[in-house]
Parts: sequence; C-alpha cells; structure tokens
Amino acid sequence: LYGAVGDGSTDNQSVLATVFRAAQEGGTVWVPAGTFCVKSPVYIGRGNVTVRGASWNAIIKACASFTAASNRGLLAFGYSAATTGVAISNLTIRDLTLDGNSLAKALEINTLTTGLIENVQALRAGPTHGVIFVTTATDLTISHNYVAGALGQFGDGIYCQACTRPKMLANTVTDVTRIGIVFEGGVGTESKHVLAQGNTIFYTHESSVSEANAAI
Repeated sequence: LYGAVGDGSTDNQSVLATVFRAAQEGGTVWVPAGTFCVKSPVYIGRGNVTVRGASWNAIIKACASFTAASNRGLLAFGYSAATTGVAISNLTIRDLTLDGNSLAKALEINTLTTGLIENVQALRAGPTHGVIFVTTATDLTISHNYVAGALGQFGDGIYCQACTRPKMLANTVTDVTRIGIVFEGGVGTESKHVLAQGNTIFYTHESSVSEANAAI
C-alpha cells in the first residue's frame, strides 16, 4: 500500500483505489500491519489479483465519518462505481482484518467467477445484510474466517445470493441479529450446489424481523 498511512485516522480511500487499479494481472496487493482508515468505499472493478495482509493486525477500517452511496461495502469488488457493476474473476483475499465499524459491510463482492476468502477477520457490519456480502458468484470458497458483529435489522454474518457452487468451510460466525450463513436468491437466480461444512455459528440474537436467529 505505497503511500497509505496506517494510523487509524488518515483517509486512505484514494490511495487504496489507486493501488488496486495499478496492480499487475495475477499480482498481489500487500497490506502491512497498521490500521488503514477509509471514509468511503473502495470500488475495485477488476479481478486477477490477490489481497494479502501481514496478519490480522493488517486492518482496513471504516473511519468514523464513513459514508457510502447505495450502501456499498468497505471494499466493494466488482464495482467501478456505486451503481456500476463489473464482472470479475480470480480473486483471493486472505490474512487481514476488514472492519466495517458498524457503518458498512466489511466486504462486498459482485459478479465473481472463481475466488477464495481465507483467514480473514471480518467485523462489525452496518445496518444491512452481511458482514461478508456476496451477490452472483460462481466457484467461490469462503474458508477459515472469523466473522462477527452484524447488528442491523438484517444482520447476517455471511450472505450469498445467486451463488453457484459456493463452499463455506470451517468459518466461525458470531454476534449476528439475523442468520449466521445465508444462501438465497429469486426465481431463476437461486443459490445452488452449496457446500457448507465445519462452520461454527453462535450468538444469533435480538432481531426484529421474522427470518431471524438461525445458524444457516
């Protein structure tokens, strides 16, 4: 993250956006230890990249003044702008912390073919679906992550809509106000050929909606 400041208060949104645009095909965006604050979503309309942190001490976090058009996530893959979706492929995200700070989805992915989210700590979503929020993905594996703190009306831990062959493996999901792991979709856009294995889900609580307090 050349040029980024990991002091927990400096806005790094434009720096992160530039780094992702400049990353080589098949390259790696390295996130060092530190807390890299952003005041608005980082739109990442490309794939063929790995995002890798030094450890869970490598933190990308929504600043206290974070605002998001169309309620987009902290990192919004598959978007070139708030309402402009872009199909992407071959995305890996691992070994870092994404903190929505109760203001945003920690991670949002749209229209992805082939991906891996592994060993990510995803925390404190904002008021809508999902700490990790995925729409329209094929062959996405979400594995060995710690997901906590979805406290809005539709507070899900991992939300996957219109996903084909998703794999949810050995994740820990806690402190959510609707459902721990969700697979859903509409007529013709159902999630299908799902594998969910070895996940631990606990402390689903206090939702005011009817579809509430379930594990999967």
